[in-house]
Amino acid sequence: MSYSKKIQKKLPNRIILTAMIILMWTAMTGSSMIWNILQVWHRAEQLAYNEANSNFNKDLVYRRWNTEHGGLYAPITEKTPSNPYLSHIKEHDIFTPSGRALTLINPAYMTRQVHELGTRQYGIRGHITSLDPLRPENMPDVWEVAALRSFTDGKSEVSEAVMLDDERYFRLMRPLITEEKCLSCHGTQGYKVGDLRGGLSVSVPLKPYITVAEANIYSLTFGHLLIWALGLAGFGVSTWSIKQRATESKRSEEALIESEKKYRSIMESMKDATYICSHKFRIEYMNPRMIDNAGSYKTGELCHKAVYDLDEKCPWCAFDQVKQGKHVEYELANPKDNRYYSIMDSPVYHSDGNISKLTILRDITETRAIEAQLRQQQKLEGIGVLAGGVAHEINNPINGIMNYAQLIKDRLNQDNPLIEFAAEIIIETNRIAAIVRNLLAFARYEQETSSPARMSDIVESSLSLIQTVMRRDQITLKADVPDDLPEIRCRIQQIQQVLMNLIINARDALNEKYPNYDENKIIRLSARLFEKEGNKWIRTIVEDHGSGIIPEVREQIFDPFFSTKSREKGTGLGLSISYGIIKDHHGVLHVESEPGQYTRFHVDLPVDNDGKRARL
Repeated sequence: MSYSKKIQKKLPNRIILTAMIILMWTAMTGSSMIWNILQVWHRAEQLAYNEANSNFNKDLVYRRWNTEHGGLYAPITEKTPSNPYLSHIKEHDIFTPSGRALTLINPAYMTRQVHELGTRQYGIRGHITSLDPLRPENMPDVWEVAALRSFTDGKSEVSEAVMLDDERYFRLMRPLITEEKCLSCHGTQGYKVGDLRGGLSVSVPLKPYITVAEANIYSLTFGHLLIWALGLAGFGVSTWSIKQRATESKRSEEALIESEKKYRSIMESMKDATYICSHKFRIEYMNPRMIDNAGSYKTGELCHKAVYDLDEKCPWCAFDQVKQGKHVEYELANPKDNRYYSIMDSPVYHSDGNISKLTILRDITETRAIEAQLRQQQKLEGIGVLAGGVAHEINNPINGIMNYAQLIKDRLNQDNPLIEFAAEIIIETNRIAAIVRNLLAFARYEQETSSPARMSDIVESSLSLIQTVMRRDQITLKADVPDDLPEIRCRIQQIQQVLMNLIINARDALNEKYPNYDENKIIRLSARLFEKEGNKWIRTIVEDHGSGIIPEVREQIFDPFFSTKSREKGTGLGLSISYGIIKDHHGVLHVESEPGQYTRFHVDLPVDNDGKRARL
């Protein structure tokens, strides 16, 4: 599908997305405008409440002042007549010495007159009332009745914006509680201290506040509409600009995706295990071969744990060099699978400036094993050449010593004690000559085909080369190999090499368990004839009662470079090479062991070694 067709296919979705964004922007600006308008009304009502509260507190203060002074006297006028509701008070009306008439002004009388004055001058209405007023003019209106009844239910305040005489007011009312000094006027009504006597209401006109609020709302509305229009214009410009950039970015993205596909295809088709880890040592990618090695896809796990099964950072980690842009190559044995790898680390650069590490692991275990075998063969060849040259120099003096000893023996009388010494010289020179012959045969590099051989001769030749070492380690060698066993076709030096390797391993196990002399420090070699599937086989067993082999080690014991010894004492190739030699002879090499008790290596070789493979 071409790029233009992809754009056409996605066009309806973009139209829907654009419409959704416009609706969301409209909803956001509309919600903001409504919220702000509500806040303006709320602030207006709050200001009206504050004014009503101030007036209420002012009324309460001068009422208490009047109460504390027991009332006050004012001249009797048309606007301030004598209060008939205070006639039960003895001095409710008095005369000055000059004959001027004065009347008692109690808190209620004073509050009413102040409220009437405030209404005329400022439009703020005040009203003192109760459900049972003395003065009919103090009767509560409908709203006040509801407020007074709510006070009896425990409410301490009632306030709201309501219509009053076709005009909007904010009304506030609080209860009046009977105090001790109130009883002088209201005691005749049966009130007691603490009783609800009535309430004081304040009504503030809302028109000034509404005027200011409407002006603010107009500004808010205009501002929000302007922001909404500018937002749509900006969105349109941004959409056009993004569309242009998206077109260019899409082409670049498609090229990048195609490049990434090629890169991933190359990585996943590689036979070498490959992974990428981040600067925080976390696995970012594994190719299929690496997944097989690790056992599962370990993305996100620490690389040293996933690849090498180490709890800490690898001692050989080259990440610091990779961060400097270097390509690092090295070889190592993986402690997780005990295989050798040639490793190359390279930097992978990211757009955010971080650097990851690309690691390629090439398994060179088999290559190193072949190289080690070649080196071993070359070493044996060198020993063979050296032994061949030295044998002539050793054999000539040995033959001379042997002949002279024989001449001495022949010329001595039978009763001469020196005859015994001459006989010992002959025996020892024969033993030296046999050792030289066996060493020369073991070290000789043979390219000829297999030849018939007796297992008893192979065992005897092998033991002659290592008896001195065993005596030094206080180890007893016991061999039980019948001479009447049938001959087998083999490469004698290779079978000898296998037996010597097994005997040396048994010696190491005994020395580990018994550092000094012990009666159990014995290596037993035995050979027996047996049949399997109608064919004759010879089984040679090398047995020791040393430290034994644990099951975990037995599973890897024939792997190349696997060793429980230090690198100074072993290469980990002995048993691997021995296994290969026996396999090449169509035989089987296997082991049975009990940790801390014994170890037995079985070397099974077919008598009729005519190219038939053993069944493992």
